[in-house]
Amino acid sequence: MPLVKVQTNMARDNIPKDFHDRMTKLLAEVMDKPEERISITLETDKAMTRGASFDAYCEVHITAIGVESREKTLPIVQKVTKFIAVQTGIASHRIAIWIFSAQPHHIGVNGELMG
Repeated sequence: MPLVKVQTNMARDNIPKDFHDRMTKLLAEVMDKPEERISITLETDKAMTRGASFDAYCEVHITAIGVESREKTLPIVQKVTKFIAVQTGIASHRIAIWIFSAQPHHIGVNGELMG
């Protein structure tokens, strides 16, 4: 049940229309999760800086069950960074990713906990 928030200072018009679909497919593959369980929120036009610069910047926050080791998170960071850089033109050194490991009892859907 990955919950993903992508925030950027770029305008919505500069993000491909199929961004959600492509990112869902990528995350399903790299995280070995069903597409129907992946939720993505895209927030554009944010007042964001990195290093006091307003150049194009992106933060990705991923909360998921089963991402408690470097072996599981490193491929996610590598592939998501590359994907966002290609899709948006944001330089990879201006893409920051936070991955949070959740327990099954921390995430609820349809009035039930995931575990």
